Amino acid sequence: MESLEQKKRRLYGKKVLPVYLRELNHLVNTEVTEKDLLSIVDTDHIVYKGNDDCTTFLFSFYDKNKLRTIFENLCALEEKQCFLRTIYSVDCGVLALNNILEFNIDFEFQDEHSGLITILSGDLKNKLILDFYEKNDHNILEIECLGENWGQYQKRFGIDSPK
Repeated sequence: MESLEQKKRRLYGKKVLPVYLRELNHLVNTEVTEKDLLSIVDTDHIVYKGNDDCTTFLFSFYDKNKLRTIFENLCALEEKQCFLRTIYSVDCGVLALNNILEFNIDFEFQDEHSGLITILSGDLKNKLILDFYEKNDHNILEIECLGENWGQYQKRFGIDSPK
């Protein structure tokens, strides 16, 4: 049952929905429409789930080969449904993906306005946070792999991964 607070967020989400859908269509390799988004109630169950173990990477935003390696390795660990979340997800709903490789690794720096994208595994036990920002005239991508499987990334694929 939708609470009053969730209803207010959903109504606000209708205002930003066109911008959110435009951003999502840059971030994934499939066409996204409003019907692809989960309800606000279901979104809250996904968004407010915690994870413990963590592996962190920091590299140039434009080093897409490193990003591709991380995504391929995570897909090898768990090739199942996952959820994509941005700042608009709380008000508009998260997007379900068939697997992590539906994410558009070649997205541009300006394709998501807040610089923060989160992908959660289908069982909500793992989380991938993409935090991209400018520092000293360089576009940086910081990645955190969290959870019982994804948080063990360095142990499974090597301390210096990805190369």
